[in-house]
Amino acid sequence: MNIFDRETWKEVHHTLMSNRKRTFTTAFGVFWGIFVLVILLSIGAGVNNAVSRELRGISTNMGMMETSTTARPYKGFKKGRIWHMTMSDIERIKDFDKDILCVTPVTTLRGENGEYSTLYYGTKKSETLVLGIMGDYTKIVKYNIHSGRFITEADHRSRRPVCAVGRQIAKTVLGGEEEALGKVIRIGQKHYTVIGVVSDISRSVSIMGGRAETNVFLPYSVVDAFQKNPGQVYTTFLSVKDGAEVRPVLDKIKAYLYAKNDIHPDDERALETIDISSIFQFFNLLLTSITILIWFVGFGTIISGIVGVSNILLVTVRERTREIGVRRALGGHPRDIIGQILLEGISITVLSGLTGIILATGIMSLVDLVLSMQVSSAFVPLHNPVLPFGTAIIALLVIILGGLLGGTLPAIRAVNIKPIDAIREE
Repeated sequence: MNIFDRETWKEVHHTLMSNRKRTFTTAFGVFWGIFVLVILLSIGAGVNNAVSRELRGISTNMGMMETSTTARPYKGFKKGRIWHMTMSDIERIKDFDKDILCVTPVTTLRGENGEYSTLYYGTKKSETLVLGIMGDYTKIVKYNIHSGRFITEADHRSRRPVCAVGRQIAKTVLGGEEEALGKVIRIGQKHYTVIGVVSDISRSVSIMGGRAETNVFLPYSVVDAFQKNPGQVYTTFLSVKDGAEVRPVLDKIKAYLYAKNDIHPDDERALETIDISSIFQFFNLLLTSITILIWFVGFGTIISGIVGVSNILLVTVRERTREIGVRRALGGHPRDIIGQILLEGISITVLSGLTGIILATGIMSLVDLVLSMQVSSAFVPLHNPVLPFGTAIIALLVIILGGLLGGTLPAIRAVNIKPIDAIREE
């Protein structure tokens, strides 16, 4: 049998159209299975893309340390003792482990209203969270730089009275992103020159609270000078090399700090350590599990459609018993009969499956278009929810394989028909 022969396809078409209602009902089962699979895979891809986009703004190999009061008495010290890290500890920790990429403390400038300070420019003002950072902070958290530059290590070491402001502050208080550069703002009794305008890359993940759009960033040394106890470090971030684990590094640092400051080794409260990389690993595992579940559900739906194709072809073979017997008696080769049945199965699955892929892809493309038109700064749980090309090819191969599997049993049944018995059958 030649699959490129026009007569072959005419015969396939005639057979399938001889009972249109039955054929379309069977094809709908395959269509629906592929349609659901593509929709689910597209949603899964969209969620994965959205999460990946959010995580671009921060280092995934990151840990956090924050000092607190002790929870246990130790070496003559009562519980509830206040302690802190120092800048010399930070310098020591930087060389503590070969896997450490950077260590950077972060502090906040507390204003008259508690955690937030008031920024003044002329007659305008804005409540803002003021963060004191070092140059390495950008290795932990990344921002969009809209104009100017960000705080550098040189700014910190020289205690320069400069600042980077959030984009919203630049627009509402300083006249715009470009216009903000060079302007002098006042926070408390001090004045700072604006050197940059920034915004968040991530729209849902915040490290120190607040949003970059409404924050002000100063050199760490400048903010530290205003603290009640300058030189004391309470919050520190670190990142490690790719492939290295954060938790062992945090445990080593914790043991060192506890021994240095006479803190009980089993005190869980004195130094809070957070392995942020483990949170990302959890999200990756969750996304992988969702993808596996989607394929499982999708395959189950597709298999039910393939079973329907197989059943309908078995019925077709039963109805064409005399025809098949005559063809065998006239010298028809079993290979031709098998090919005919398989082509019928593949035709049903491929046509209905491709329809499902195209329709589902079109719907998700419209969803992507609607989402891309949103200008809100809020986190959108879907980003580019369109089936990847490689996955579409896999789905197409699944369709073809399904057609072959669906037609195999009926084809075997057809070639096992004895010509003499088929001719006798009414």
